[in-house]
Amino acid sequence: MPGGGIQPFRESGVPGARPVIGQPQAVPVPAAPEEPQDIVEISPQAEQVPTAPEPLVANPSLSIVCRLLERAAERRDASGVRSAVCSLERLLPDCHNAEDLRLVLQSALLLQQARGGEPLARRLYNFVLSLPQDQLQPEELAQVRLAGRCLGEMNLPTIRTQDGGRIRFATFSQEGIVVPEELIDVPAGSAMSRVLPTETQALPDNFAQFFDDWVSANGNVLTELGIADVRHMSPQEAAALSARFVEDHLAYDDTDLSHVSDSPDPQEVFQNLLRGRGVCRHYAIATNLVFDYLRTTYVGQLANSYILFQAGRSDDLGGDRSEGHAWCILVSQVSQGEWVMQAIDPSTHDSAGGGFDAMLDGPGTFNCGTQLDLVFSLARDGVISREEAIRTLNDYVDNNPNSPRIPFAYWYLAALSPGGSNMRRENLQAIVDLGNNPLADNASRLLETRSY
Repeated sequence: MPGGGIQPFRESGVPGARPVIGQPQAVPVPAAPEEPQDIVEISPQAEQVPTAPEPLVANPSLSIVCRLLERAAERRDASGVRSAVCSLERLLPDCHNAEDLRLVLQSALLLQQARGGEPLARRLYNFVLSLPQDQLQPEELAQVRLAGRCLGEMNLPTIRTQDGGRIRFATFSQEGIVVPEELIDVPAGSAMSRVLPTETQALPDNFAQFFDDWVSANGNVLTELGIADVRHMSPQEAAALSARFVEDHLAYDDTDLSHVSDSPDPQEVFQNLLRGRGVCRHYAIATNLVFDYLRTTYVGQLANSYILFQAGRSDDLGGDRSEGHAWCILVSQVSQGEWVMQAIDPSTHDSAGGGFDAMLDGPGTFNCGTQLDLVFSLARDGVISREEAIRTLNDYVDNNPNSPRIPFAYWYLAALSPGGSNMRRENLQAIVDLGNNPLADNASRLLETRSY
């Protein structure tokens, strides 16, 4: 696998199988001899030989679910993967021994390497890290922590826009982001104006009533999200409410999308919500629509915030578009030319079946995958220069050598390289040299079929 990661549990050097986690083995202790009375010499007791514990066997149900997950991942069956992960999470409380834990970590590694699988992998790693630390071998604990850091927030420096503005990334639930209520102008022709909406979408006539009825019937949602008043929401609160509304109206279903529209047209999006199903791009487009309704209705801090549709662009060099994923970026202007970007991924949260808070603090945080995608997109859209993007991606490769997302950094570096350059071939070859990773086959095919 590229750059390290979780490896199978290593033997600890102790004879026999490893002990059950959390249940220390009973070590036979020779009985103390009785106090001698008139006996001058005591016969030695027969040596007691400890009985080796029986070999550990993984929970049969866990083994079956992990095999199903592996097969679904091999077939790129997104529905099968989500179903297996939900079953796996239900079995986590019953994981009692090292063999169970090994299967959980193998499943996390599998998800970590899959496009869009990082949020689900993080849940499994967090489960392992929630165990008492003395239940893991030191080297195993170090491996899990390394994987967790690879899936965590990427510490990118502030990046510069083409016109001298600044963009910084933040986790979705990060506190202390102050967005003024007074509208800050976005000059026409500025770098950010290239990606921000230029006009408000015309919503369906009955959309406002549709949304208000849902809020009235689901008052607990506001409490769960910490929203005291929908008329005075922060951008994060409004984005969370938008995603929750979409989640309650769409079920993730990729079996038949013939009657589901990909259009961002508000009428088509509204019909998708009424039909009640879709995949990641439909969740993201609908979340964008709902947030647009909130920012034009309640204004306040929302006047300086926007939600953008974001998709991984694995097809820019001829990749398989089915590997792509779509989510949202919350963009807020905190002062003139100063921007904060935060990711929110409603479809991954909904399909994973977890609590909304888990989305905000786990899968919804910026991981290195979403930030790499966004850096590339900003360069392609002309918000930042190609040189700025290449510098940022190279810094990521240098500073995160063990990250499972390194292949995607090389992929975007190749896409940003001038056609026919040695730099493009070198980056594609670097992906192949990393070995087993989601982009290796595409990179190898391009090197064989195109001249760079």
